Amino acid sequence: MILPILRKFREFYAITFENQESLVHHWKEGAGIRVEASQLKRRLPILIIIPDHYFFFHFMPHLQGSKRKALRQAAQLQIGNLFPEPRTDERPVIIDTGKYILGCYPSLELNSLLKKHSHYFANAHGITTGLLLALEMLPLDSDTSWLLSTPGQPVTLINHNTLQYFSGDQREIDQRVNMLSHEYRLEKTTLNDLISQLSVSGRPWTGLQLSLPHFEKDNNLTGTVLKAALIILTTGLLFCAGQFFQLRAVQTEQKAWEQELQSLYVRALGPDHGSDPYGLLLFRANQTQNKSQGVNFIQLLGLISQHAPQGMNIENISMSTDTATITVNMDNYQQMEKLLEDLADSSVYRFTLDQADSVEGRINAVMSVSMPHS
Repeated sequence: MILPILRKFREFYAITFENQESLVHHWKEGAGIRVEASQLKRRLPILIIIPDHYFFFHFMPHLQGSKRKALRQAAQLQIGNLFPEPRTDERPVIIDTGKYILGCYPSLELNSLLKKHSHYFANAHGITTGLLLALEMLPLDSDTSWLLSTPGQPVTLINHNTLQYFSGDQREIDQRVNMLSHEYRLEKTTLNDLISQLSVSGRPWTGLQLSLPHFEKDNNLTGTVLKAALIILTTGLLFCAGQFFQLRAVQTEQKAWEQELQSLYVRALGPDHGSDPYGLLLFRANQTQNKSQGVNFIQLLGLISQHAPQGMNIENISMSTDTATITVNMDNYQQMEKLLEDLADSSVYRFTLDQADSVEGRINAVMSVSMPHS
């Protein structure tokens, strides 16, 4: 069964029943015309309205609870206490319209209706009753009661917390309505009026849905299996797609890191760094580390990096046994003076500013490094 209940429909087919025979009407913007079953177009949704006399409804307006799930559980307990011996072949259905919660017992005759018109029910977008449609569309309050008249069915009196059914000939019904008019402010409506309002409003069918689990069990087992298989397949495809895009992201990030690493190798060793730049870098570092005297490249680089201002670049380092020359680039003279002050505290090396020039808004500085005893 297809149930796009959150969508809004202003044009649809409404299927009603008289003496178990179906009546199909095409509704559009409040107007309905009778059509034959062969004229149904697949592009339009189908709303099935089952006559209320196929059900016994119990209104439960005084349930206590803050959450809908708790209210439905309370309704289940209440209807079980009120009707402790339900038929073994039918279970009560709890209907939550969003506004009201009702208990509902389907009649035995409902099965024959479902089987006779199974092709309609299997393709319906919504299944409801006249009462549920009235509860959704009518402005119910404590001052007004509504009389719902449907051909071939008892008249239903609906207000904000009670339901009453009037059967008999029209004279008897008129007498009872006249008596109630002294107690209630009565308004009248018909099933066609309610369908027309639904078509004009385009209201979603969320609050209209009537669950028919016994029908779905008998007639939609294949559909249920197919839906389950489709859900599993869709979940699997989404998982695989997620893994694919995650792998692509990791590969892109890995490529970016590899390019950055190659750039560092070129800056440290030059463009001709061989097939094992990491091994070559370790070899040169060990050579520098093993020198017993003179300027230690790793130590010197770490000292400058420790005090370097933000935005400073080391352009070049040339070394001899006991001295080194460093060319740096930074934003301004203040940064240069601060760097020299910080480096002057070093007990390992002596730093001397040889040259400082302003080039294109930045400062190029050349510093000499020597051992304290040299």
